[in-house]
Amino acid sequence: MRFRFAFALLLLAPFCHAQETDTEVTERALEALMQALEVSDEDSVTITFNNDLSDPSIKALFDDFASEMEARMMDHDFAVFDDYFLKDTLVDRAMIPSSSPAHFMFNTAFRLGMLNGLSFEKEFGLTFPEEMLYSHLQTQEEDGKVHVLFRMYSEYGLNYHDLEMASDGERVYILDMLPYATGENMSTTIQGPYISGLSAAGVDLDDLEGDHLSTADLEVWADVHQALGDGKYKKALSKAKKFSPESRDHPLIHSTMGLVYSNTDIDKYLRYIKDIDVDVQHTGAMMLHSLDVLAVNERFEEMSENIEKLNTLVGGDPILHIYRGYVHMYKGELTACLDSFLDVVQAYPDSPYGYDAVVQGHMILWDLEGAMDVVETMHTKLGLSKENLRNRFRDYPDLLKTNRFRTL
Repeated sequence: MRFRFAFALLLLAPFCHAQETDTEVTERALEALMQALEVSDEDSVTITFNNDLSDPSIKALFDDFASEMEARMMDHDFAVFDDYFLKDTLVDRAMIPSSSPAHFMFNTAFRLGMLNGLSFEKEFGLTFPEEMLYSHLQTQEEDGKVHVLFRMYSEYGLNYHDLEMASDGERVYILDMLPYATGENMSTTIQGPYISGLSAAGVDLDDLEGDHLSTADLEVWADVHQALGDGKYKKALSKAKKFSPESRDHPLIHSTMGLVYSNTDIDKYLRYIKDIDVDVQHTGAMMLHSLDVLAVNERFEEMSENIEKLNTLVGGDPILHIYRGYVHMYKGELTACLDSFLDVVQAYPDSPYGYDAVVQGHMILWDLEGAMDVVETMHTKLGLSKENLRNRFRDYPDLLKTNRFRTL
């Protein structure tokens, strides 16, 4: 996701005059920034939350939201995130409070710049797939926090969106979001460029309190990700050894070390995700990430175990039958593979993804007639065009050459 704050840095420069006190600088900076972005103190509202899901009226608010979210996402109406996200809370979680005038000014510019420029509708419209299956899985209350979990499945694979939410008794709000595919809360993702911006603005990170990376750890983090991006995994591992002991519990480091170990030492990776002490949501994210890692390394027993762990953590997800089917396929259990794929069709009879897997299962069995039966069902029942089907099954030229497909 792209975050826009170049203009915020430019706004900082005019306010440093030696003749003024720190308080005067701070007050004038805040006033000018608010005027520049047409934001006033009246926009800040204190909300009292009531997250008691045992209250039927509160639970109904979350249930209604879940239904609306599912329907609007299936319609690619990504503005639903803008309608429900409490963006000031999201941005505030990423920032580190300070009474230092320079830091306060940076925070003010960063916060208002983010609130002015952050549009989920625009960002997600560029990155989300055109065709997907988006489903609500569960709503849970943990330690006074409500987590509403959705699953997104598309041609790009599987992802879960864990939304930390709250209610004021009249409506609900999204406070933060953990996409399992990234393994990071959105507030943590925002904190990366925020910390980089603070460092570039000359703020000494090592003098700041709170849960954040030091200047040295931030530099190591950047070097590790550069090496990972270049495919230099041994170099990434060598760089990662320079993280300070204090940084090991930071969410950015959790996800980074998972990536490093998964590309360098599968056994160490498995020990890492087993022993690391994180909450249920981040454990689920690590289980999801592990599935591809284990499949590539042909560790099918561990993959099967982690599928079941993930299934429990997300409250049960029928789409995981596809992954169970892949385990059966890798192990040569072809009939069981096809049965698992058929379980997805039974759970989502109006979605093409289960049918896609069933076609794959028939092709593994060299059953062209069985595969064409499914393709014809997708054409007649789901209304998929011949061109759509040709694109879906382009990896099966023998199927596309059959007379039955040609005459669809």
